[in-house]
Amino acid sequence: MAPCGVSKAHLVDKAESLHQFGLEPTREYWLDFLSYFGPRAVLRLKDASYRLKGLDEIDVSFRPALGFQLTPAATATSSKPFVGPERKLYFDKESGLLVMELQSPRDVLYGAHQALQKITWAYKWAEKTNKEQERIRSAIREIKIEDKLDFELFQKP
Repeated sequence: MAPCGVSKAHLVDKAESLHQFGLEPTREYWLDFLSYFGPRAVLRLKDASYRLKGLDEIDVSFRPALGFQLTPAATATSSKPFVGPERKLYFDKESGLLVMELQSPRDVLYGAHQALQKITWAYKWAEKTNKEQERIRSAIREIKIEDKLDFELFQKP
């Protein structure tokens, strides 16, 4: 049953953006977020819109890690309204895997790395957005990489 007497057909044919108080992140923010989500953050190292600077070696989970600071090369413009914040990425010195990402005030620890079809993933991560907060722990239970997709999955119902 459709809400408020609106027909089902009307709901399927018409979609509108919902903006409450103008606080929602922009479309560009979400595209950036999805492009570099989680361990894909390392792809920012090749992004021309960031400047890289080496950082001092630190210990992450009692292991030496090398870091890089990524600073946006430019400020937001009308052609690129979202450039992303400054962040620091730390890599395990022995394995070269991403183990920590700092983006003030948020920090994420990555662990339990495993390879699947020549791609290494962090199967566990812990994140917090301020010093007082407990870490939010997340884990991937299963990853399945499809060689071919069934395009019927993407057809309009």
